[in-house]
Amino acid sequence: MAPLRSFRGCGAAVALLFALAIGIARGGATSVAAARQDGTPTPPISCDTATPVAATPTVAHDMAGTPMAGTAMEFDQSYIDMMIPHHASIVALAQVALPRLQDERLVAIAETIVATQTAEIAELRGYRERFYGSAEPMPMDAAAMMQMMPNLTMPMDAMMAQMDAATQVATFCAAGDAELAFIDLTIPHHQSAIAASEAALQQATHDEVRAFAERVIADQRREIDELSAIRQELYGSATPEAVATIGHVGDAAEPAIAGGVEIRTLTAEQIAQIERGEGAGFALPAERNGVPGPRHVLDLAAELGLSAEQRDEIERIFDAMKADAIAAGTRYLAAQRSLEQDFRDGTLTEAALPGRVADVSRHEGGLAAIHLVAHLRTAAILTPDQIAAYQELRAAA
Repeated sequence: MAPLRSFRGCGAAVALLFALAIGIARGGATSVAAARQDGTPTPPISCDTATPVAATPTVAHDMAGTPMAGTAMEFDQSYIDMMIPHHASIVALAQVALPRLQDERLVAIAETIVATQTAEIAELRGYRERFYGSAEPMPMDAAAMMQMMPNLTMPMDAMMAQMDAATQVATFCAAGDAELAFIDLTIPHHQSAIAASEAALQQATHDEVRAFAERVIADQRREIDELSAIRQELYGSATPEAVATIGHVGDAAEPAIAGGVEIRTLTAEQIAQIERGEGAGFALPAERNGVPGPRHVLDLAAELGLSAEQRDEIERIFDAMKADAIAAGTRYLAAQRSLEQDFRDGTLTEAALPGRVADVSRHEGGLAAIHLVAHLRTAAILTPDQIAAYQELRAAA
């Protein structure tokens, strides 16, 4: 993918991008076909009409440009006020991306994002008006974000950039490969929404907010899995690259996501295996105790005398396992990279460490479970004689 370049100029085009995000956040029918201030229609906002700009979104502002300045508020209000612009920015990105996407699966995902998250913005605004007297979100600054999510693993400037529609669209338009850029911007964007929603499950006081957070987690995890599988198929890796940088024009800047950070506790081969959805040692508790795995059973199909039905079923188990393992492996590697980088940067605190380690362990355990479940399902399809033969063949290998 082409690196993000420096961009100058913008004027009315950037104003249109912000109008797009604000219009979506306000719950109206705003689309990429925005309107000029005098009411006359404008051409649809696209990479041809919206000149990319380099933004420095260190502090969010409201429509009048006044920063929130760390105003204290209930968690539920903070969550709503964060999710509204966060949703609006990915809707803007998806709308601008749609004309450039060729893969039908990516088109479907982008269309789903626009429809689902636009509706969710309206839902959030309804909750805000009901609970806090106004549908208009307050702007979120970095201090408020840290207060809401103290265990956030993403760099704060990257998180703030995700809430800025102009930055998301500018980054997409700067990329040489539209489909790869859409994937690599959407996956970390979804991951941060999931992180905020997981915090909501623990801290929110309103049942409606917790139910909303559960839905966000389920929907966006599913889309991450789909995007990771598509990326693996099209580009040979399920792990997004850092496609955006946050900083002043021309400055050396930090990657917006942790994809390029070195992992020193895993070998290069282990990382490659995880990215390919292979075992990487996670299936050893089953394999070493005689429970067959789908890949080896398929390799030994002739020796084991698999029927056509058995082969078809085990191939389905293997394909599902690989797709799930690629997606889960992406999440595990991202969590491990982030933890190691924070150790190197000296930013970890003793209070935050248990939660961070638990997060890595949760992703690692989920990945191991995917492989081990596939072994259980495979064994259930084989006869006792086939399992015995498998064990003998594997022991001799």
